[in-house]
Amino acid sequence: MLKDMVERGKPFPMPPEFHEDVVPKIKEFIDRCRKEEILIIYICDSHRPNDPEFTDFPKGVKHAIKDTAGAEIIDEVKPHEKDYVVTKRRFSGFFNTELELLLSELRVNSVIVIGRPTNVCVLYTAADAFSHGFKVYAITDCLYSGTQTYHINGLENMFFAEQLKSEEFYRRFF
Repeated sequence: MLKDMVERGKPFPMPPEFHEDVVPKIKEFIDRCRKEEILIIYICDSHRPNDPEFTDFPKGVKHAIKDTAGAEIIDEVKPHEKDYVVTKRRFSGFFNTELELLLSELRVNSVIVIGRPTNVCVLYTAADAFSHGFKVYAITDCLYSGTQTYHINGLENMFFAEQLKSEEFYRRFF
């Protein structure tokens, strides 16, 4: 939930059909997880100004350049002191990051994915979590993509994850 990925006029703004609903749901989900003492890890793009991701594929666009306002987490869901932030330069939160080590050190066995985009970063991170042996939960009403079609395709490709709406998750686990 970085400014370059949410705010209008930025490289990857949140589509209007998701904006009114998703940000408040994500905020509520994070707040409720904190209350239940569920570990919160933010996985954030943090690119170099000349990052190959911007040119190595057709839809590459400069975004979330390290130490710029666009790489900051939006105010509504800013991390708290006990939260962790893992930065990444590629789609998956596991690829060349400290995420796997952090999860291992904290003895985590399940991963809950929320955020954006369902069909790219969330999908690749969730797939890698599954490949590393983690149980994966995808909170469908706390995810979004550039279009509804991309969002649905991302969920369809996340067949290995248990997909729940946030209210279903709360009833089962809280």
